[in-house]
Amino acid sequence: MKKSVLIALFLILLIIPVAFAFSLGNKEVFSLNKVFNDFFGKLSGSVVATNTCSDSDDGKIYNIKGTVTGRNNLGIYSKVDRCVNNNTLYEFYCSNTNSVRETYTCPNGCSNGACIQTTSNLSELITQKVWCTFKNSTITEKCYSDYGSCEGVGQCSVSVSG
Repeated sequence: MKKSVLIALFLILLIIPVAFAFSLGNKEVFSLNKVFNDFFGKLSGSVVATNTCSDSDDGKIYNIKGTVTGRNNLGIYSKVDRCVNNNTLYEFYCSNTNSVRETYTCPNGCSNGACIQTTSNLSELITQKVWCTFKNSTITEKCYSDYGSCEGVGQCSVSVSG
């Protein structure tokens, strides 16, 4: 009795993925390995994670406190620009889909996660972002504008200062 139950269970587990493969029709070439991966991946809800990275101040903007957020193989992260001391800034930015930390020496000092501005360069404080959104994108896309270019997965932005 037990042997016939095991054989029946084995046959069911073999037939379901094969039937699933043939239900794909002409969309894909039949591959038993792909069928098993697709079928059991959908049953378990497994998802392949892709790295993402987004920077609120759009890169190396030392006079604006920004936050880098994203996802990597370790999980979701958030890193905030911060002053290490009165003159040194940890500036976080994205390089492709990875977070990078730069140690930067602020010429006029560091306060509250940003370099201190002088009155001679106040025009740099006015910064506008131009956002490009790539709907349903899973690969790195590029966006070009009169102000520059950017690239990213899902979205990217270009900073305009003046």
